[in-house]
Amino acid sequence: MKWPSRNERVRAMRQRLETQGWPRLQMSLLVALAGAAGFLGNWGLLHAGFGKMALRYPLAVLVAWGAFLALLWVWLKARESEDVADAGDALDLLPESGGAPARAGNAASDAGTGDLFDGLAAADEFALPLIAIVFVVTLLLAALWIVTGAPTLFAELLVDSALSASLYHRMRHGDANHWLETAWRRTRTPFAVTALMLALLGFAVQTLHPGAHTLGQAMAAAHARND
Repeated sequence: MKWPSRNERVRAMRQRLETQGWPRLQMSLLVALAGAAGFLGNWGLLHAGFGKMALRYPLAVLVAWGAFLALLWVWLKARESEDVADAGDALDLLPESGGAPARAGNAASDAGTGDLFDGLAAADEFALPLIAIVFVVTLLLAALWIVTGAPTLFAELLVDSALSASLYHRMRHGDANHWLETAWRRTRTPFAVTALMLALLGFAVQTLHPGAHTLGQAMAAAHARND
């Protein structure tokens, strides 16, 4: 009997999760908890003296990512007795498929960036609400990115946990991954994009209002200036 490949196991487990469970709903809860950890991290960093939003926001995203990976571990342990065992038993019945930058350019970019923020400062009353909207949209899109791919991520985590726990000797060496490697590979892009976007937004806010340490403070200062 030939053992199925990892990809076949993942496809079968994904179908099972989508049929018998609510993977996107479960992932929504994990993302919400990770987001709360990120907000708490941002609050803690602010009170620890990290006033620069361009630095603090990416660090808060890193806190959220760490919390998210920890939550994935908790989820995996909670499902281990049921789904990981089934990944080793039921999926073995599947047949195996056959086959195998310049300095001048930087100066121009800096000049363009300066012109952009000068324009934002001239329209301060519109710039900050726009930044706030982009801030919220960035977080929502990152969450949607992860939630949408929840069935595949959960399926890979369960299969990789089963393989590393009891089935590794049945698979070809290149087919087995540690669950943490899978989680890192699947989630690094949305978290990295979010960190970059929030760093840029934080830099924009503090360019408009150098004394502000939060978006709320900047908006209050802009409101007071307009009054």
